[in-house]
Amino acid sequence: MVIDTTSLDDALPCKPSEKTNNIDEILIPVTIENQRIHALLDDGANFSAVDKTFCDEHEIKVLPAKGYIQLASAETKVARIGITEELDIWYNNRHIKHSFEVMQLARYKKASIGKNLFNEFGIGYTGLVR
Repeated sequence: MVIDTTSLDDALPCKPSEKTNNIDEILIPVTIENQRIHALLDDGANFSAVDKTFCDEHEIKVLPAKGYIQLASAETKVARIGITEELDIWYNNRHIKHSFEVMQLARYKKASIGKNLFNEFGIGYTGLVR
C-alpha cells in the first residue's frame, strides 16, 4: 500500500493541544498504520514504543514478551506488555516497517520514537562538541 503523505502533512495541526504537549517535549507528526498522530521524540530511549490503548483502539495485534524494561531511574523497571508485529510508519516522506514495544505511555502519548529510528528518519543532532 502506498500513501501520499505530502497531503497528510498539511492535514495534521502543527501544534498539539495544551493537554497533550509540555514545553520540555518534542513532538513529531508521524503516521502509524494510517493513523496520523504526534509522537514523542525520546532521545533518552534506545527503543520506540506505542501505547497499549492506541493498539487496542486500532486493533493492532500485541505479541506477548517476557522480561522488564529498565527506565531512566536505576530503581525503576516495568514488566513488558509485548511487541507489535511490523507496522507501517511514515515520517518526513520516509516509510519503514517497524515492530514497536507496547507500553502504557505517560502524558496521553500514543507513541514515542527512540534513538533506534533516528537514522532511518533522518533525525540527528547538531552543534555537539567533544
